[in-house]
Amino acid sequence: MSPPWWRRSTHVVLAVAVIVLVAVVVAVAAVMTSGGDTSSAQGAAGRPRASANPAVVPVSDSAPVPTAAGMTAALAAPVADPNLGNLTGRITDAKTGTQLWEQRSTLPMLPASTNKTLTAGAALLTLDRDARLTTTVVAADQN
Repeated sequence: MSPPWWRRSTHVVLAVAVIVLVAVVVAVAAVMTSGGDTSSAQGAAGRPRASANPAVVPVSDSAPVPTAAGMTAALAAPVADPNLGNLTGRITDAKTGTQLWEQRSTLPMLPASTNKTLTAGAALLTLDRDARLTTTVVAADQN
């Protein structure tokens, strides 16, 4: 025996009501999260566009060949800096595969890229959208 007509129509009405309710919740959430702020889309056109000319400079044939002693000497001061915390790493010559430096390289650590992502996320959550951090790039011989 099939259910009465009013029970079938109640199921249809209930299903339609749930779909409409979900659509309203999604629409309200979209409006609330956008905040109606279109300044980022419009503001980008008003700013001068930055240009970058990145280039990989080939190593000169007369450049010194890296050595383990040279790497150890070059990294001695930064590695001894207590502000860097628990520093681990390994440097390998890409051309020869020779290990030039290592410090606790078998100790599992959180990758720096993960820390950068977490820092960027924290900055986005706490800083004003229009905040800018000015940085400079300095070549090794410009210290």
